[in-house]
Amino acid sequence: MLQFVFYLLPCLFLTGKVEGRLSLRFIMSICYLLTSLVFLAAAVISFAFPGFAKIASSLPVFAAIPAVSFSIFLISGFILLMLAKERSDFEVAKIQESLKKSEIRYKHITELS
Repeated sequence: MLQFVFYLLPCLFLTGKVEGRLSLRFIMSICYLLTSLVFLAAAVISFAFPGFAKIASSLPVFAAIPAVSFSIFLISGFILLMLAKERSDFEVAKIQESLKKSEIRYKHITELS
């Protein structure tokens, strides 16, 4: 149940940051939501129906839960890398713009001298 909360909180945070368009943050929040729901389902089944959970753990459907959650972790990790690259590209563009402004000021200063 604690894992459900740990993955739901980033989902809520990222959903609040979406600007209304389909973005990487929105996709990542969906990944966190799906992961939290997988953990919630596992917790509910384990607590509410312990006998069924013991029997179901050997079924292939329930064996897929770790694979699905691992896949979601991989997707969200890839999205985090893409967001970091997007942020660094933005910073580089901002620095280049600042450099252009500095070059223009330098030209004005040297032409006036």
